[in-house]
Amino acid sequence: MRWLVLLLGALLVAGDAGQRFVFVESLATRAASSGDRAVTERLRAQLSARLSAARRELTTAPPSLAAIIRADIAAFEAELERLALATGGELAVARQTLLIAADRFTLSGDDGVSLIVDRQTGQGYRIGPGAETLPIALAAPAQPLPAQQGREGPLLLGRPTRRFELSLDGRDFTACIDPELPNAFAWLLPAGGDASALARALARLPGLPLQITCEHEGLIRRLQCIAIE
Repeated sequence: MRWLVLLLGALLVAGDAGQRFVFVESLATRAASSGDRAVTERLRAQLSARLSAARRELTTAPPSLAAIIRADIAAFEAELERLALATGGELAVARQTLLIAADRFTLSGDDGVSLIVDRQTGQGYRIGPGAETLPIALAAPAQPLPAQQGREGPLLLGRPTRRFELSLDGRDFTACIDPELPNAFAWLLPAGGDASALARALARLPGLPLQITCEHEGLIRRLQCIAIE
């Protein structure tokens, strides 16, 4: 499973600086942590770096290479899942910051790569660590689901949410969204329909997901907004 890696006039923020949402992607088990934490952290860092690089390459890869890169991503994610199951406890996989402004939103990863989407034109741009800029073709946002299809969710960072249950590829996902915030996932689908079932489902949610959780075979995978700045 990949998070697209994979995240707007509805949101009015003070000034052009916008508002930042900090997300952490993690893997966890219900078992207690065990093993050498230094070794675990070193392996986690190596796998996370390779996963981030592959996700970054996928955003601009031609169709002939996209399938190979997606296979690499699946392999790195599977290795991280095995590491979490073997050691117990929780492993942080990635940290991202989503900036929502009146004219754009920017998704920045801990690998120094940013994706910027112009809210007026829908044009995407990827800016690398060396400030190189590449245009990205993105699909138009899909029609969102009615907010009433979700149930009342928990308070997250003091904000009320709606809870949506998604069943995809044999796994169950729970997404808690803030219906007062625009869903940035809706603007991140690549043109041409080359997106995962999860990415397409998230794009139709009627608000910004603040928490996405999947528990499968003893492993809990979560994308969590931990701060609003």
